[in-house]
Amino acid sequence: MAPEVPLTPERVRPGVRLLGLLPGGSVRVEHVRPLGEALQVTYRDPDGRLGEVLLYPEDLARLRAEEAPRFPLDAPGDLFRLAAEAKRIRLAYLFDPMMAVHTSLVEPLPPQIEAVYGHLLPKTPLRFLLADDPGAGKTIMAGLYIREMALRGASRRYLAWKSIWHDVSALNLGDTDKAQVKSRLTEAETTLNTRLEEAYRYLLSFHQPDPKAPNLELQAVRLQGSGKPLERAAIRAKNESLVFTEWHPQILWNDLERYGFFTAQEPQGILRLGWLWEALCTYSYLPRLKDAEVLLASVRKGVEAGFFGYAVRLEGGRPQGVLLGEGGFEPSLAGFLLAKGVAERAKAEEEPPSSKPPRVEPLPPEGEAARPTPPPPQPKPRRFYLKKELPPTDLLREADLLAKEIVLQLAKEPGVGRVRIYV
Repeated sequence: MAPEVPLTPERVRPGVRLLGLLPGGSVRVEHVRPLGEALQVTYRDPDGRLGEVLLYPEDLARLRAEEAPRFPLDAPGDLFRLAAEAKRIRLAYLFDPMMAVHTSLVEPLPPQIEAVYGHLLPKTPLRFLLADDPGAGKTIMAGLYIREMALRGASRRYLAWKSIWHDVSALNLGDTDKAQVKSRLTEAETTLNTRLEEAYRYLLSFHQPDPKAPNLELQAVRLQGSGKPLERAAIRAKNESLVFTEWHPQILWNDLERYGFFTAQEPQGILRLGWLWEALCTYSYLPRLKDAEVLLASVRKGVEAGFFGYAVRLEGGRPQGVLLGEGGFEPSLAGFLLAKGVAERAKAEEEPPSSKPPRVEPLPPEGEAARPTPPPPQPKPRRFYLKKELPPTDLLREADLLAKEIVLQLAKEPGVGRVRIYV
């Protein structure tokens, strides 16, 4: 056993508990005022009353500081998590007084909520008879009451059967009783797991509307359906565009221009994809992507469509292995994204000058005027972009009519075999 450290004036400070000052327990130091060699100490006794005493060095010799009790940290982690979840569910009604309403696919009326949460639940364990006119919602009220009680009681039942199973040897139970306890424990565990999954009803997401302001807004999205919480959260996040599993290159280009990515580093117009991916994972105002493959797929499509270019490496600050309007390649985070103008100049520098001799037009016969050379045919545009505001009240019908109109107009052009529309 380690020897006790003598109590010194420096150790007497607010928050320390002193033993020996009062009989029958320790006191808590609230305030200390040095007065020469003495200390004027204000303390609080076990009954909560304040007191004051003047302590000299010889008085400190008979006192000692009480060590704060430390809780052991050797308990099983799974049982601690279970107890924490049970306590959370048991007290969930304090955070969400209408938890059964928010975890059910019903929309109760105010009288039904008042009956369940204003009369039935506060007076548990009294029994009630629900009697009302047909269609007044007695089934909904009973369902809400049962669900609320189930949410609050599932954890208690599981912990009770878990405790019995843990002490099954000390209780000297027979084989039949052991089988019954095991069956009840399994049933309670299944019910508790189901209640835990149902308790997770909201997906919380942080959003930063203004890139220049550090304030974050918390967005709560209610989860729908049933199943594993992570699966429902993933579906909801994708549907609400909180996480992108596909990223159109036009949107990528718009974000690069909006936030000035191409001018953020030197040389300008050249952006390392690895740095862009780190920025997407760091800043809340940027779109959230499922993984780096979504970014690389958008880069590949954007290079094929000519939105921007791609370089395999840099040599002396100049891009090498430039691709623009080409497909059949796999970009990587070690590569570089190029602004279209930078990519065109770099690609022109990479292409060697043509070795073909210049074409000489034959002279017309004597007496005939030279015929003017017809201009080369201009390529027809293959991509069109349309921006139109649609009313949110009838969005699907308006979008369908707009798509049909676009297809009909483009189908009239000669040589059009296939039309693809991105929304």
